[in-house]
Amino acid sequence: MSNFNLENRLEQKQLLIPSLLLEMKLLQMNVLELDTYLKEISEENPFVDYEENMDALSNYLQNQSISTISANEVLDKVFSSNETPYEFFKNQLNYIDASSQEISTALNLIPYLNDYGGLSKNLKEISVELSIPYFMLENAKVILESIEEDGWGYESFKELALIQIWLSDKVDSDKLFDFLFENFDNFTQKKFNILLKHGYKISDIEYYIKLFTDIVFLPSIDSGIKEKYIIPDAVVFVKDGRVHYNCIEPYKVYLYTKNNPENKETENNPENNSSNIVELPLEDEISKNLKSDSQLKKYYNDAKNLKFALQSRKDAFNIFMKHFVILQQEFFFKGPAFIHPISQKDFASKIGISESTVSRIINEKYIDTPFGIFSLKHFFSATYNKKEGLKAKSKTQSRTVIIDEINNIIKNESRDKPYTDEAIVELLEKKGYNISRRTVAKYRELSGILPANLRKELKK
Repeated sequence: MSNFNLENRLEQKQLLIPSLLLEMKLLQMNVLELDTYLKEISEENPFVDYEENMDALSNYLQNQSISTISANEVLDKVFSSNETPYEFFKNQLNYIDASSQEISTALNLIPYLNDYGGLSKNLKEISVELSIPYFMLENAKVILESIEEDGWGYESFKELALIQIWLSDKVDSDKLFDFLFENFDNFTQKKFNILLKHGYKISDIEYYIKLFTDIVFLPSIDSGIKEKYIIPDAVVFVKDGRVHYNCIEPYKVYLYTKNNPENKETENNPENNSSNIVELPLEDEISKNLKSDSQLKKYYNDAKNLKFALQSRKDAFNIFMKHFVILQQEFFFKGPAFIHPISQKDFASKIGISESTVSRIINEKYIDTPFGIFSLKHFFSATYNKKEGLKAKSKTQSRTVIIDEINNIIKNESRDKPYTDEAIVELLEKKGYNISRRTVAKYRELSGILPANLRKELKK
């Protein structure tokens, strides 16, 4: 008995690492990607069978009191979403906390975007062509850059990289931003000897290279906008004055990984298992061949890993949704104007999971709500803390608000005595915004505004 238990423990340890890797991979997939992946695996692995479960898409509509949308309408909107670039940005801007004038100005920049999301002309030229003040276009560009944290509307690769890193919630992204803020050219031109002379270690540089490649990417209008097929991962609805959700799983997976089932008759009848992950018993002959056939053993272990990873993905997503609908319940009752913005880091801390897990969960995933289909990323924005006097109460606001405040302060400053970054910090504190001088400098640089001494020279 003890030898049997020891073998089981060793086998579990051998399965642990590949299972965790697969778990992270599956967690990052949306339901459509997962469905495709499972189809491919079932074709390769004899221990895995796949079955379509399209009823899962419309089960939540069986009770007509739940929704006024018909099943056909759901299927229509779930499977096709074909947008022009203008329609895409117009739709995304509906989720941004900005005035109608700011949104209109941002839309004026769309025709100037090239295939990779950058501006084909500099902002000053566009300002002249459109007869729109430069500062208004600056604000509009900041709004575009924040959409899905992609950095749309950048004027240089440096600007694109810094924006994406600044908006990222990845661990140490703030350190990477500070590093690149001072060393961008040396880093991107691979002048590593200069960086070493500045006191950076080889391990630091290697870490920043990995972090940079994880965060920075070139957005593409062709692949990211023009055509997108969507199946929401969950449906959220209001019934009897309460918010409910159902996860959509348009697949059923049968895994032949169970040894010595207690009730073979029950296990062999899939209808007795309501889960979409069904474990079935091995045939005696196949079970005997596992020890002698290494390839068969590999398929078997892969199937067991898949079982653990699928269940773990399911559990993690359910934990996420359980807390998510509570946080956003005002939105589900009243609409987009009542979205509660929160960072991935803060939400992860709130529900007791890692920030990287939250990042994987919301990656390319959508939810169907009473107000339409939304990307989960729309609910997670980069944020800062606004303190009201000495009270502990705080509000979460988007970065665009504080950038506007800085722009307004500088716009109305004295020609002879422009505000230093320290002075701007003090003025912002009086308005209730608690940020550091370095943060003010970063926002000012990102907005293309010169420091006080250079602004004074220009105004002479």
